[in-house]
Amino acid sequence: RRPERTVYDPDTVDRDAAAAYRGTPWRRKEKTSPLDRSARRPLLRLAVIFGALLLAVVGVSGFFYLRAGLFSVSEITIQIEGSEEVRANSTVEYAISYANGTPFDLEDAAINLRYSAQFLPREEDGLKIVETGLARISLGTIKGNTEKTTKKIKGVFEGGQEAVMFMDAVLTFKPSLKRKTFSVQTRKGIYLRAPELALTVQAPQEVSSGGTVEYVIKYENVSSEKLENVILTAQLPVGLEVAQTIPKTDDPRLWSLGDLSPGQKGEVVIRGILRSPPAEARALFRLGPSGSEGSLSSYVEESWLTKLTEPVLRVNLLVNNNPDLKVVSPGEVLRFNLEYENSGDIPSRDVVLKVVFSTDTLDFSKLQLTKKGRFLDSSRTIVYRAVDEKKLALLAPGDKGRIFFSVPVKKDFEISGPRREPFFVRVEALADSPDVPTPIGANKTVSSDLLALPVAAKVDFLTEGFYDDFKIPNTGPLPPRVGERTTYTLRWTISSTNKLKGAQVKSYLPPGVSWVGKTYPPTAQISFNPRTNEVVWEAGEIPAGSGYFLPKKEARFAVAVDPSSEDVGRPMSLLRASIFTAEDAFVGRRVNLRYKPKTTALSEDPATEGKGGVVGP
Repeated sequence: RRPERTVYDPDTVDRDAAAAYRGTPWRRKEKTSPLDRSARRPLLRLAVIFGALLLAVVGVSGFFYLRAGLFSVSEITIQIEGSEEVRANSTVEYAISYANGTPFDLEDAAINLRYSAQFLPREEDGLKIVETGLARISLGTIKGNTEKTTKKIKGVFEGGQEAVMFMDAVLTFKPSLKRKTFSVQTRKGIYLRAPELALTVQAPQEVSSGGTVEYVIKYENVSSEKLENVILTAQLPVGLEVAQTIPKTDDPRLWSLGDLSPGQKGEVVIRGILRSPPAEARALFRLGPSGSEGSLSSYVEESWLTKLTEPVLRVNLLVNNNPDLKVVSPGEVLRFNLEYENSGDIPSRDVVLKVVFSTDTLDFSKLQLTKKGRFLDSSRTIVYRAVDEKKLALLAPGDKGRIFFSVPVKKDFEISGPRREPFFVRVEALADSPDVPTPIGANKTVSSDLLALPVAAKVDFLTEGFYDDFKIPNTGPLPPRVGERTTYTLRWTISSTNKLKGAQVKSYLPPGVSWVGKTYPPTAQISFNPRTNEVVWEAGEIPAGSGYFLPKKEARFAVAVDPSSEDVGRPMSLLRASIFTAEDAFVGRRVNLRYKPKTTALSEDPATEGKGGVVGP
């Protein structure tokens, strides 16, 4: 048997297979998944979203991980700017600058400042003192890419000797995305020089409202160098009515003290009335060389706090019955009127009144007390008790009284060095009683009144004549004779306890007297008017102490006489009366003096002794 041959024809097979099902409905094959297509679509969306979020989280985390790895502390800076050389006891200022050059915020940022115990910083501009030698400035958050920011610190380096010290500034912080605390720091070396200026302030600690207060500001150049353009500034309390300043100034908040030589001292006085409010009156004074635009880059500083109180006992001092008295003169007798009163609402027993003189300008050997009183020479104090004034035993509310005494100002003063202010008469009256109430924990309030009266200049002006003068030699007979010429030297001299300005001397040559044209010293500004015969000396400024520890200011000029027969038998006139004018630079008072005319009778010249000044034939 022959094997069967199979022939496969695709077209025939497909046609035959289709014919088998022709006329039979077509059915989809059943799916094996439990979910149909519509149910699977939301799950597909969720899967896509979850995947995207996962990729975003991974991407962002990776970005910040990589970004955090780029943080560099070197891009965060801090530095201390200011002088590397300062004077001890002077107020100085430093600037602490910081910057954040990273894109990260710096959280919990703070500057820790470490310094020598000699430095006393002020708690200003956010600075808080933690302990001796350590202060802190809290900064909070420093934003990323913050440019240079500055905090200023002020303080005083105390000390009297030269030294080298350091100041460290440490900036601590936590960068965002970092849990660790980082820090950067800087150090500044500072050379402390010995102090150059000293400043002290004296004033009452308590003053009754409406009472007088006096600030006495003393200064000194304690260095070995000359200090130029020194100025003193004052921040005066609110409620102070300035009545007087010494030296006189248009602005009681600023004094230009000029140049101070080594060891040179001075004093400024501000006197006024304190009115309420406030309850406390604070004054601040600064002294130092003037910097650019008149500012003080380095200075010493002193402040004073005065409390205002309502007094139970009131005292008031009146001099020469003149409430407007501002200046006294050498040799003037001062007649004091001490008024006292119980201004409270309770009686005051055993009242004690004291008058304290803080001055060397009065002649206490001539002190006169109208009541008994007692003068304590050691403390220069007058004390009045009930044994001297009966009312003081029990002073009822509203009771008042008066006590009189007098003392003269000295005629002469001892001056041993430069002076930049006048002498003063300083007197303080005090009233006290055991019945004056004192709050617990407070100092007892003693009523007081203070006077500070500057003493005007003691000026000595002389006109003298000489034949025998070693500066301008003279010729001619002595005594003078008719028909012959004799020359003389006339000398003006000025001495003063205070500084004088605008000093001038004027006089006239009488008939028969000629101007020779010789003067001394060569720099003296002496002029002669031949039309009027007027002689003028522009003396200008007379330093304080001239004629005391300084030479007298003087000027000389030569004149000639040609006696006639009418002059025989009498002295011949050489110079009319001389008029001296100036202004007292310390107290602002005009000075006017007159010296008598001069004749050929020159008692001050030993060369003319026994020869007289009578003209001979």
